[in-house]
Amino acid sequence: MDLSTVARVKTLLGIGVATYDTELGQILTMVSGQAESYMDRQTDSSAPSTQYLDTLETGTRTVYQLQAFPVSSITTIHYDPDLDYGATTLLSSDDYRVVRNGDMGQFMLLISVAPWPSSLKVVYAGGMAATAGAFVTAYPDIAGAVDAQVAFLFQRRKEFGLEGVSGAGGSVSMFSPVTFLPMLRQVLSKYRRFTG
Repeated sequence: MDLSTVARVKTLLGIGVATYDTELGQILTMVSGQAESYMDRQTDSSAPSTQYLDTLETGTRTVYQLQAFPVSSITTIHYDPDLDYGATTLLSSDDYRVVRNGDMGQFMLLISVAPWPSSLKVVYAGGMAATAGAFVTAYPDIAGAVDAQVAFLFQRRKEFGLEGVSGAGGSVSMFSPVTFLPMLRQVLSKYRRFTG
């Protein structure tokens, strides 16, 4: 899911016509995907999520933050060290609880069965927003920083990969367009998934 809109980026760049919509859309989708990866979160809340946690240390009782958070509902949780996740491995809602922690909807999944499972399959609903418009409203700081990154890359779209230019009069070092602007990295860092 895009974390902003082409219209917002065009406003930032002062572009009023439909020119460059395709290019801006491609850059926006690329930056949004990179931002989602950096945060280690699933941003789109419009579809159910399934997450396998098969590297839990034996005896783990608390699982911090699934990738699509804030979590709105848990559908099922299976535990199975054999990774089959059949009907006999389904936990009842009495065997776990979700504890919300903080304004970002971080949570802990507390497992009450013993011995505590080493492998889980969690089917749930969650994520940051269902549409780009809803995301902009809920996370204006991320959307604004994404806008700036997209505008920066668009203005330097013919310079991808260049880190400096030398000529007879000297050389100029440029911010590499393959990395995040410091502003975007700083904003995204506040929303990174905590893994315990």
